[in-house]
Amino acid sequence: MPEKWFQKLFYKETVLAIKSSLDFFSYESFKSDLVLLLPQESKKSRIRIANNILHRFFPDKKIYDFLPQVWEVYQDEELLREIIRYDLLKQEPVLTDFVINHILTRPAGERLPSQIFNEYIKETYGKKTENLSWWLQGALRDLGYISKADLHWQINELRIPETAFLVLLHRIFAPYPTRIDINTILEDNFWKILGIRNSSTITNLLYKAHLLNLLEYKEDIVETQYPLESIFLSIKNNFNAI
Repeated sequence: MPEKWFQKLFYKETVLAIKSSLDFFSYESFKSDLVLLLPQESKKSRIRIANNILHRFFPDKKIYDFLPQVWEVYQDEELLREIIRYDLLKQEPVLTDFVINHILTRPAGERLPSQIFNEYIKETYGKKTENLSWWLQGALRDLGYISKADLHWQINELRIPETAFLVLLHRIFAPYPTRIDINTILEDNFWKILGIRNSSTITNLLYKAHLLNLLEYKEDIVETQYPLESIFLSIKNNFNAI
C-alpha cells in the first residue's frame, strides 16, 4: 500500500505557472505573484494550489527550470503536456501504475470499464475513496490519456512523442555527451509514461535521430552528441526534417 495518497493535478494552473514564470527574473518574485495569477476566488485555495505547483514542477526553486525552457524554445502545447506527463508521473507511482497496466495494455479507442477507477483505488489503498477516483480520472484526462465519449471514458490515440522522447533521453541519461546501452533506456519506464507502447518505436526514433546526426546509434549503443543545454534547438531544427 502506498505511504501517502497521490495529490490532485491542477493542470491548467500548472501550464499557466510554467508560461508565466518566463516573465519573472527571480524565483521569489514568481512565487509571490503566482498566488495573484491563479484564477480561484479564494486566496486560501490559490496559496494551496501555488504551493502544490511549486513543489511539483519547480522543485529546485529555479525560475528558468526545465519545463519553462521547453515552453520557451518550442511553444508547443502538446509537447509541454508530454513533459508534464513525465514530471508528474515520476512523482506519483499510483498514477504510473494505472497508465502502464490499464491504459497502455488496451488499444486506443477502447472504452474503460465504468468501475475501473473505483476498483483500482480500493485495490491500491484498501478502501473506496471517491475523491481519489475523481482525481485519478481528472489527471488522466488532463494528461491526454483518456477522454469522454457518450458518458464513458475511452483511451486516446496519442501521437508518437518524438521530441519529448529525445529531450527526456538527454535529461535522464545524458546531460553531457555519453554512451548508453539500449537496454538501459528500455528498462526505464519514461517512454511508457510518454505513451509509447513498444520497444520497436524506440529503435525507430533512435534510428531517425541517428540519420539526422543528433546522436549515434549502432549495435544497441546510443552515443549522444550534445549536452542538454544545446539539444533543444538541435532537435527543433532537425528532428522534423524527415
